[in-house]
Amino acid sequence: MDKPDINTVRDQKNKLRSRILSLRRSITFDNKQRFDRQITEMVTQLSIIKKSSVIAAYISLDDEVSTESIRGYILSQGKKLVIPKVVSGNLEFFIITSDNDLERGVFGLLEPKQTCQLTDHKEIDCFIVPGIAFDRHGNRLGWGKGYYDRALLHIKSQKIAIAYDCQIVNDVPHTDSDIVMNALITQSGLLMV
Repeated sequence: MDKPDINTVRDQKNKLRSRILSLRRSITFDNKQRFDRQITEMVTQLSIIKKSSVIAAYISLDDEVSTESIRGYILSQGKKLVIPKVVSGNLEFFIITSDNDLERGVFGLLEPKQTCQLTDHKEIDCFIVPGIAFDRHGNRLGWGKGYYDRALLHIKSQKIAIAYDCQIVNDVPHTDSDIVMNALITQSGLLMV
């Protein structure tokens, strides 16, 4: 079987990214809040979340599935919560104990403060991963910078994607370097494991 042309895949990804971002941004405030509650409930009931002691989550953008309640749950259960931050072009993960350990970074996004402790990727039991589009095979489309793909390349820990139904497509264009998710949760439920 021929390998896909990297430029063709890049073009397909860019078109899909634009289309899905537009759909995601069109979700009404009330629907977003309802969907976020439904997704949070499902995430916190996952057995992998319950048995993990170190969990990586992310700080959500305004139009992403909110991770605020998920992060609160992780901390309330006495688990270690780690949050990513781009350092020298790579994604590094830092332990936080509350949102007080976050500050505005270079792009105005919340990220762990300099005083937070760096943790090794291999110590993380489970990753909650953001993305723009997903398919039912676990393929993920991110922002195109490859931060998560590089960070998770050699990680065997569970990778859980959370998204809205409008972010699910039949097929995400992908290459061998794209990391596949182990589970995908939307407001409709657990779509794949």
